[in-house]
Amino acid sequence: MRIGIDIQSTTGKPSGLGFYTSNLVTAIQQIDSENEYILIKNNFFCGNLSTPKRIFWEQVALPTQIFNKRIDVLHIPGFAPPLIRKSKLVVTLHDLIGIRMPENNLSPFSRFYWGKYLPGVTKTADIIITDSQHSRNDIVELLKVPEERVKVIYLAAGKEFYQINSKENLKKIKIKYGLDNCPYVLYVGNIEPRKNLVRLLDVWQNFPLPHKLVITGAKTKFSENLVKIIVEKKLGNKIIITNYIPTEELVLLYNGASLFVYPSLYEGFGLPVLDAMSCGVPVVTSNVTSLPEIVGDAGIMVNPTSIEELSNSIIKVLTSTALHKELSKKGLLQSKKFSWQKVAKETLDVYNDLPPKKWTH
Repeated sequence: MRIGIDIQSTTGKPSGLGFYTSNLVTAIQQIDSENEYILIKNNFFCGNLSTPKRIFWEQVALPTQIFNKRIDVLHIPGFAPPLIRKSKLVVTLHDLIGIRMPENNLSPFSRFYWGKYLPGVTKTADIIITDSQHSRNDIVELLKVPEERVKVIYLAAGKEFYQINSKENLKKIKIKYGLDNCPYVLYVGNIEPRKNLVRLLDVWQNFPLPHKLVITGAKTKFSENLVKIIVEKKLGNKIIITNYIPTEELVLLYNGASLFVYPSLYEGFGLPVLDAMSCGVPVVTSNVTSLPEIVGDAGIMVNPTSIEELSNSIIKVLTSTALHKELSKKGLLQSKKFSWQKVAKETLDVYNDLPPKKWTH
């Protein structure tokens, strides 16, 4: 079969979608030598696409490439599929945040894309892959897609996320971000309402320990408001915001952290939690949506709307050497249950179970 994979999410500064796509492509090509893979890259725009440009790519440019390359199975690992095509269609729909939490998108275009357009056209897929049982339940309930057409395939941390023993490299990264001789708690992810960062700032307003809070993630339209709150609460000496940083530095920040905190209100998977556990960092996260599926008993899960519960759990881990070591060990073991080889094998099974489109030449 000729299998086409849209890799536009890997352009620019890739986020979770880009990492998913690149890791999947690498792993699946390593285990499959029978099928031919056509990696379809956006040649019309450079970097991250605005919503109108993305729709043009999906519905005009991409279908042309599908036809010209005679693709049998098309996989869209993120974003929306083309409505006009001849190939069989597999779509990875990571979550339904656009429907559940539309306030995460400020512009009317973004709300339309994530809340209506993407879910609507995704329903035309032969198979929908999603990241968790929680997301599967959402897709079946909200999109009215038959259960047999929705397949759960858990993600995995990239191989670059692992425990680093080089104190010299850790010291360099701490100096670069103003963290030398200062313990810190790390958050990694986009800055948007569902990530619940305002409550995390409330925790640090009366935090009794010397640990700084480091917030790492791509700058968004919500970043300015977060900075404003930090100023209002006079937390400038307790909070560091790094914005987007390259993976090689991010791995070091994980390894140097005393704790990883992720108080999100909604996740389709929550990959940063798995990245943290792969680096041996204890995790405090939310007890809602997909996160219990990923963390199991390897981290402390809390009600993300309770500032007191969140604060107490963070302090408990940071002040107990025994608990810190226990969670670190459990996290490493839990992370090994997820692998990109497994993701690739299960995704390949989805491709092979679809009867290919028969092209007439």
